[in-house]
Amino acid sequence: MFGCGVQVKISKAIDLSLFAINVIAAMNFLVYWLTIATFPDFFFFNPLGNQNVLRRFELVISTAGWISISTLAPILLLLYSSGSTKVGRFLPFCALLWPVSLIISQVTRYVQSGAFYFGYLRSFPIFIFTDILLPIILMTVWIAIKRHRKFLGQEAISSITTTGENLEVELT
Repeated sequence: MFGCGVQVKISKAIDLSLFAINVIAAMNFLVYWLTIATFPDFFFFNPLGNQNVLRRFELVISTAGWISISTLAPILLLLYSSGSTKVGRFLPFCALLWPVSLIISQVTRYVQSGAFYFGYLRSFPIFIFTDILLPIILMTVWIAIKRHRKFLGQEAISSITTTGENLEVELT
């Protein structure tokens, strides 16, 4: 009886964490793509059309960043929750490219003009969520994934049984 309870608790905990990862992936995808649909001119442009070489580079990185965080990060999370645990290591790159590109653009703007441009956060508060909070949430998920993989020894639990007082964990 004790063994059955342990198996159910661990199994439910793993199922719940994978469900949470799926919910975060879906939320991330929907929030970004609804934001992109609301402000298409902000996201869809020719980054190579800028005359300034530095700005052109920043825009290319920014474009790769929003595509990465809006689409690749959710795909990685879904792959992870479906059993492809090794893809979790790519999540920090996908989650941080966008905010890092924004920081680089802000620093460049400050160096070139003497002023940051944070007014868009006040004018369009959804960007507080997409540019700051969602990357933090994704990094928090990545930390949880690292702990999960460490706990499982980068393997999956296939069964847990008890024999007398011994707890046996079968890893696959």
